[in-house]
Amino acid sequence: MVLATNGDQVLQLLKENKFDLILMDIILPGKSGFEAMEEIVASPQYGQTPIMIISNLGQEQDVARGKELGAVEYFVKAQTPIDDLVAKVRGFLGG
Repeated sequence: MVLATNGDQVLQLLKENKFDLILMDIILPGKSGFEAMEEIVASPQYGQTPIMIISNLGQEQDVARGKELGAVEYFVKAQTPIDDLVAKVRGFLGG
């Protein structure tokens, strides 16, 4: 597991590493999660890396945008118990 605290760090880490899954928040300092996702999905190098969004942004238009950008799941923090999130991630990764 690797932690990035902003969208630019996410992109830099993807240039240097291969990941099985990205858990992305949307509200990040500097480049937002949506902006980072736009760059991720446009990249031939790492654009196929699956992304799950976990965010406090739960408006219908936010969820729709995340799905349009290719998020495999969109979790609203206030509505998602941590055990459910862990189970979804494990299930996605096959563990």
